[in-house]
Amino acid sequence: MNETILVVDDSRFVRQMLQGLLDAADYKVVLAEDGPEAVQVAKDVKPDLILMDVEMPSMDGFTAARTIRESPDCKNAPIIFLTARTDVENKKIAFELGGDDYIVKPFDYEELMLRVERWLAQKREKEQIKSETEQTTFSKVMITLAHHINNALASMQVRRDLIDFESEDSMRAFFPAFDRQTARIKVVVQSLVEMAHSRDLTEADYPTAQTPMLDIAATLEKRLRETEADNNPESEAD
Repeated sequence: MNETILVVDDSRFVRQMLQGLLDAADYKVVLAEDGPEAVQVAKDVKPDLILMDVEMPSMDGFTAARTIRESPDCKNAPIIFLTARTDVENKKIAFELGGDDYIVKPFDYEELMLRVERWLAQKREKEQIKSETEQTTFSKVMITLAHHINNALASMQVRRDLIDFESEDSMRAFFPAFDRQTARIKVVVQSLVEMAHSRDLTEADYPTAQTPMLDIAATLEKRLRETEADNNPESEAD
């Protein structure tokens, strides 16, 4: 996969040691020697995982992790804290600030790599689930749009076929029905434009990852019903 790992440590020796270890496993490695640099590098590079030292000058690892977590591009990157602190209180702080794991120095290299691989595998799995769900949602949205537009067009075609072009009454009866169906299509198009710029939509959960998704189909159904009720209480059913 050649994922990118950000290594943050104020010790040059530790940075070089971790870089060599991760390079050998075919990961792309970027380095930062303190908290402020880590925040900037994370923003620029958007790493897949972060190895974060805790005790650093100017900005400790906890503060840097909290700042990085505020960035939408980095909120899903696992953070593994590396520290000589062993007390329960610091471990609690680490997890409260969005850390995913906590390894005490000096650490075993094999154990570190196993944890890195485990967290990256979990991240890949979540991204795969999200991608598959988004594709399913997109398909459902397209089916919903086709349903509403096809129904409106079918209604217009049926009424067109029934028109007696020699009868003024027949012609006059056609146009209100035609207007109602074109209005339905217009609502679909307008709703899509509005929804593209708004999150004021019905939400559902992805089936496995607890991540909200926009239920566009349900929102579109609701807006069509509301529009038809406001504009024409006697509008035709689908």
